[in-house]
Amino acid sequence: MDSKNAEQKILEAEILRERGETYSAAQLLTEIIRDPKSSAHEIATALGHRIVCFKHLYEAGRHNISLLHEMIKDAERGINLDIPESAKAVFYLRLGDANKLRGEYRQAQSNLDKAYQLVEKGGREDAEYLGHLADAVRLNGDPQSAVQLFDMALALMNLRKVREQMRGRAFHRHIIIAGLLLLKSKALVACKPPRESEAKRAYWQGYLRALWLELRYHMPQRMNQFRQSEND
Repeated sequence: MDSKNAEQKILEAEILRERGETYSAAQLLTEIIRDPKSSAHEIATALGHRIVCFKHLYEAGRHNISLLHEMIKDAERGINLDIPESAKAVFYLRLGDANKLRGEYRQAQSNLDKAYQLVEKGGREDAEYLGHLADAVRLNGDPQSAVQLFDMALALMNLRKVREQMRGRAFHRHIIIAGLLLLKSKALVACKPPRESEAKRAYWQGYLRALWLELRYHMPQRMNQFRQSEND
């Protein structure tokens, strides 16, 4: 597949997913994965995004165990692709996501730590992967350390370098920051004693970003996660 065409399709799929059209996004990514002309890099990128589609479907009240199996299958397929080891970070990240959804928190932290070790440091991916690792640390009973990791991730997202890196994808930056703030609020509540005022501040800062995404870009996915968290 022409690399520019694949890149455009992947961006289109990402936007569809964040707008709640997850099935359509997954179908578009599947076209890339099945295309015999797609390169290993294009397949890897599409697989990484398709796993997120399966995750969103699972979390959206469709707790179908087959979706977790699909996440794991795609992640393992990605790990076995002929791509640089650093490019496999996303698949260890998504394995960690699946572990968390299955309640396998120690295994999740192990996979997420491996993903973080592989990813390039000092940029957007550093912050995003650090946030995933921080949430596993929280789930394994160390919310204080998790808060510190979330703060490091948020600081990275506010670096000028990262702002410039994501200038053409402002929506993606807000998606990441809103998610980090939501998870940080959970870690703050879990601290002993609970850091409730800080948790409320982090929650509402993230909430407003998620609301802005929904209203400005018609992307309700992150806002739906905030609404779901109110029922947790």
